[in-house]
Amino acid sequence: MPRSGDPELRVSEQKPESRFNPNARESQSLPFLSSAAPAQNVLGDSMWSQQFMEKVAVTIKQGFALPQKELTVFNGDPLEYCSFITSFQNSIEANATSERKKLMYLLQYTSDPLKSWKDTQDLPMQQVERFWATETIGVETESKACTSMEDKKALRTMEQSVKLQDGHYQRALQFACGNSLVCDGMEEARKLAFGGAERKKTVSLDGILFQKSGVISGGVSDLKAKARRWDEKQVDGLKRKRDSLLSELKELSKHRRKEPELQNLRSQIDGLEHRLRYSTKDKETTPKRERLLISMATRSEEITNTEKRMNRVEDQVFRAFCEQINVDNIRQYEEKQLKAQQERAQRRLEFSNQESRLMNQLDYERGRDTKAQLRKLEESMAADNVEIEKLRGEEKDKLKIIERETSELEKLRLEKSAKRAEIDQKDLEIKEVKKSLMHFMRDVTTLQKQLTAMETQLEQKRADRHSLLKSCKMEDIFLPFKKGGMNDIDLGETSSSQQESSSQDQAEPLSMDIDSTSTQGAKITYEKEANLVIDYFSLSRNLKQVHLKPKN
Repeated sequence: MPRSGDPELRVSEQKPESRFNPNARESQSLPFLSSAAPAQNVLGDSMWSQQFMEKVAVTIKQGFALPQKELTVFNGDPLEYCSFITSFQNSIEANATSERKKLMYLLQYTSDPLKSWKDTQDLPMQQVERFWATETIGVETESKACTSMEDKKALRTMEQSVKLQDGHYQRALQFACGNSLVCDGMEEARKLAFGGAERKKTVSLDGILFQKSGVISGGVSDLKAKARRWDEKQVDGLKRKRDSLLSELKELSKHRRKEPELQNLRSQIDGLEHRLRYSTKDKETTPKRERLLISMATRSEEITNTEKRMNRVEDQVFRAFCEQINVDNIRQYEEKQLKAQQERAQRRLEFSNQESRLMNQLDYERGRDTKAQLRKLEESMAADNVEIEKLRGEEKDKLKIIERETSELEKLRLEKSAKRAEIDQKDLEIKEVKKSLMHFMRDVTTLQKQLTAMETQLEQKRADRHSLLKSCKMEDIFLPFKKGGMNDIDLGETSSSQQESSSQDQAEPLSMDIDSTSTQGAKITYEKEANLVIDYFSLSRNLKQVHLKPKN
């Protein structure tokens, strides 16, 4: 029995050369539902080229690592296709990261008869006989409503859309498709499926299926939903990665807050290490220092004892000499005598050095020609004095020029000040003139407005007079005239109507031309009527003294 939950069947890519076929429009993606559709969908997957499938097989043989099987192997039974696909999508596709892995899993979870399809070049529809008895299936006859459709271009049956090379499998196609109708557009398929008295199963060329039960499936929307599913998986993965990075950032911020304390501890450790190094050196050198101090003390005692013995020996040897010169011991004599002798030798050396320096200076002065140099210096001084006198004269001349230029500069400064004061005065006069000009302009504007208003009132009065005269002529009301007559009254367009039309169409150039022409005609009419003088003699006195109130 057919099941409405079976997935779609796509047979648009049975031949790789279909995109070059002029009749490829009828072999586009056609999804429809039936019990045989799962088998055909699986068969349709073998449309890939033989070379690609061989590469896949070689990849598997080379040791493509797959986890252990978690699903029941699909053996080609169409009735088990739905459950297999649902389990495959939930268990495998949801966790697969590439289309290559999906293909490997699909090959793993299919039986050997289905795997053998990748090694054959037969068409997928020719493999139906392995899973379906085409002689025993019941085929639904084509509905009369399907054959009586008027628009044959936009409507076709599956039998007309799918062209089979072998007519032996036509019954399988009729059993799988039934009375499904193919329409060019989605709206046509929707109208045909649900618009008539009897619902029909239709499918559009973009893959949208309209079932009799009202279910709409397939098409680009399903593909977009499946594509979004992978996008959502990537977004979820990125969100998890973001959360992990945020947690790491928090940990790093904690460590960063402890960084100053760690730096202080490191500096303390460095200081303690230096102190430890110095303390170790002190510890190593202290015993040696103590031994050296003891040795130095012993040597100093020995030296002192030796000096005492030497002094006693010297006293014994030079006792007679010391008594003659009246000194206590030879050491006192040596100190005094040697000190005086050293002083004499030092002074003698200084005198000899000074004598040598003076002799050298004298020889140098004798060797120099001082008189010639003196003559040169005197001549140079005389020339310099002459140059100085000359420069003094030039200085006096320059000072006179500077005084003259300074006086001229002062005059120019005074003239500049006077001109600036004059300019300021002119600026004030210009400001006053501008103010008075502004007042005059405002007065002129006011007078122009008043003149325009009076001209408008005059035109209005002329228009009213023209309207009254025109009404009197049209209604055959006789008016007495001192000058002119009723025949001089023009029955053309009134100026009031002209004014209304001109005020409404000022923005249009054509209407402005028409208004200018009508205005000239109105002026001519008013000039003619201005020559008309009405005779008010027959009116009573009280009517002659009527005064109209001026309009505000």
